Amino acid sequence: MSEDAELHIFRIVQELTNNAMKYSQAKNVEISLLHENKNYQIIYNDNGVGFDINDNKFVAGLGLKNIKARTQILGGTYIVKSTVNVGSDWIITLPLKQIQIL
Repeated sequence: MSEDAELHIFRIVQELTNNAMKYSQAKNVEISLLHENKNYQIIYNDNGVGFDINDNKFVAGLGLKNIKARTQILGGTYIVKSTVNVGSDWIITLPLKQIQIL
């Protein structure tokens, strides 16, 4: 993995954990980095207060923009699922080939 890719992945995870500490009020957070087939996956789950993903505050937030930008730089995609008062789940999929050539 290139150093640039490592830094982007670190910053994505840092943003997720920072948001958990600042906003989610989660008692449990789980983060996994998996290497499957030709992809890396960052899987994040918390049991915090959650949020409405259609809320403009969420869409316009700098944290989401940073995660989205870094994921795009790495050629990846992400899925966010969140339920108010239940928690949040993120699956960020990054193609191994792109990570190696950065």
